[in-house]
Amino acid sequence: MTSPWPAPLAAAADHPHLQAYRALTSDPVSAEAATSWKFRLLLRWEGLTRLLDALEAARLPHVVVKGIAAALELYPTPFARPFSDVDLFVAPEAYGAAVDLLVAQGYNPTPSGIRDPIHRTFRKEDQLPVELHFKTSRDFQDDPRFLRALVASGDRIPMGEGFLRRPDPVHHTVYILLHARNHSFLNAPMWALDLLLMERRHRGTLDAARALCEHHGWGPVFNTAMLVAGRLFSDPLGALKTHPRDLTLIPHATAALVSAAMQGRLPHFPSTVAIRLFLQNSWKERVLWLLTRA
Repeated sequence: MTSPWPAPLAAAADHPHLQAYRALTSDPVSAEAATSWKFRLLLRWEGLTRLLDALEAARLPHVVVKGIAAALELYPTPFARPFSDVDLFVAPEAYGAAVDLLVAQGYNPTPSGIRDPIHRTFRKEDQLPVELHFKTSRDFQDDPRFLRALVASGDRIPMGEGFLRRPDPVHHTVYILLHARNHSFLNAPMWALDLLLMERRHRGTLDAARALCEHHGWGPVFNTAMLVAGRLFSDPLGALKTHPRDLTLIPHATAALVSAAMQGRLPHFPSTVAIRLFLQNSWKERVLWLLTRA
């Protein structure tokens, strides 16, 4: 692994999901975990390839986000970026066809215990689960046009002898931000590393993502994410130095809450509630979220 590569800072350094990435720096503590993940992924590689080939053959408009898509494109090896499932978006009109295809491939739908799910999970023995998404969030009123644009931006990247279809770098970056926001930025810190490596591979992506976020009213989300990312990883390329440009209270207060919760200084659940409340787009949406979610 050659310089410059982002290094996890204190708030993220011990997270188990980062062990495979840290193993590339010859960290002996992480090497065993990295080998275990590599073996697990190799066992499922052929099945994943068959699924992606079937999606291409059916000509279903789709993109794969995060996880394997980020691992293939952004990391020095796909084994450096662990993931627990395959996140799949399809065009809304293709959702029924996508369900039929997954069932035909031997995947079984899993009942969801969530009141308002944003995806449906399909499982197959000895394969990675597939999360078939149909919304970007259940806690935020996102512009539904973004989902269509996300799928429409899809482009193929190599995956072994085949291909994987992922969103263009800008739409992919914005979705990674929204997904992290959905988890109050308290999920595994791979999202922040994905952003830094996306900028490393596609210079100017963060500037374009900021503009797209501002267009959809997600400026505070973008600025908060940049502040949090800077507390999780070093930034050897200086990608975060020009961000955030918004110095208002919400991004800084949210980033401070995230940092305190990650370090155990504040309880996780109330921090999550406060962060999701802060990041709503308006006071009307904050009141509505409190009435329906909290």
